[in-house]
Amino acid sequence: MLRTIVFAFFWCLMALGQQEEQQWQEPSGTAGVWRQQQQPWAVLVCSSRYWFNYRHLTNTLMVYRAIRALGVPDDQILFMNAMTSSTNDARNPFPGMQFASESRSLEDDLFGDDVEVDYQGEDVNAESFLNLLTDRNLEYFPSSMRLRTNANSTIFIYLSGHGGDEFFKFQDTEEISSEDLGRAVHDMHSQQRYKEIFLLIDTCQASTLANHLNAAPAPGVTVISSSSKGENSYAYQSSQDLSVALVDRFTLASVQFFRRALTLSPPPTLQSFLSSLDPNFLF
Repeated sequence: MLRTIVFAFFWCLMALGQQEEQQWQEPSGTAGVWRQQQQPWAVLVCSSRYWFNYRHLTNTLMVYRAIRALGVPDDQILFMNAMTSSTNDARNPFPGMQFASESRSLEDDLFGDDVEVDYQGEDVNAESFLNLLTDRNLEYFPSSMRLRTNANSTIFIYLSGHGGDEFFKFQDTEEISSEDLGRAVHDMHSQQRYKEIFLLIDTCQASTLANHLNAAPAPGVTVISSSSKGENSYAYQSSQDLSVALVDRFTLASVQFFRRALTLSPPPTLQSFLSSLDPNFLF
């Protein structure tokens, strides 16, 4: 699937992030509505726990940094981080920090003080993820932890963790199936919770998680995945100091191009992005 589907979400976010804000006077009582309709929302999920899954949090933090650089505000990013141990694990010689490379200056710390995590640790599970998408939380559930979208919204969903044929793991103890995801997106469509969804999945056999999206009417969904059925998603660059892999190849290659694209004028084409992907690096 990686080789056949274009990374449309990059260009969607880039266009929206670079848009100049329209100048107009908001009617009384509508503060924030115009902003929410014009900018994309994001749901970013690191579903893994344990030190050896260090790279999954790195992946998610890199994507978080990338969409923040485009101007997507934190109050429209829902960050789910199942991993509570990596930055403060006793095996981490750099407490409180998360790095994507062996270069470890303070400027390279992905976590920093400005990362807002909305769901942490045990609160990141299959139920909370599906409830977030479909807004099936109790009425008194905090507004800041809700996906407050509407029929005009573009939603970017990023998933990093372990998976297999038609499933994606949470916390190594439970999972969502392709059928679960298909039902959730169908419910979102019925509830008029989105106009377009861009789903990016970095896990083994990632494309199979989308197998049931066509089973029920759910138009406007683009799926981008790191691997097809029977394929793995590969890690990149193990750290001698940490004794773990730092980041996954698919997310690293995507975000690196994304960052370069922001500095180019005129903006790069989809073909230039596809041409930049090196199968020898990804696989």
